[in-house]
Amino acid sequence: MPFKEDFLEYLKASKAVISFGGHNTISEAVVLKKPSLVFPVPNYIEQTLNAYEVEKNNFGISKILKYPLNEREIVSILKEFFEKIPKIQENLNKSNIKGNGAEQVYKIIKDNS
Repeated sequence: MPFKEDFLEYLKASKAVISFGGHNTISEAVVLKKPSLVFPVPNYIEQTLNAYEVEKNNFGISKILKYPLNEREIVSILKEFFEKIPKIQENLNKSNIKGNGAEQVYKIIKDNS
């Protein structure tokens, strides 16, 4: 696939997302209702907290990778994720999360004017 500046094009067409624990990718995946496999960067508290929220809300799973990487462990994690995608997708579909931030900001400003 060719490189595209707008990663959201890939995200929208994907069945699931595998990423580090960055807020933007996780947020977009949740809004687009894409199951996520999150690998938070070790010792980076924001990514660890993001990964925790993904698991807590059953929007995906998270795993902290141990270095050096072990191929068997990675394959095992991927298999676990692939098996859980249908259940995670079901939960995401039931969620009431919408990507309407602009509308929410407008309403706040209008109501406080």
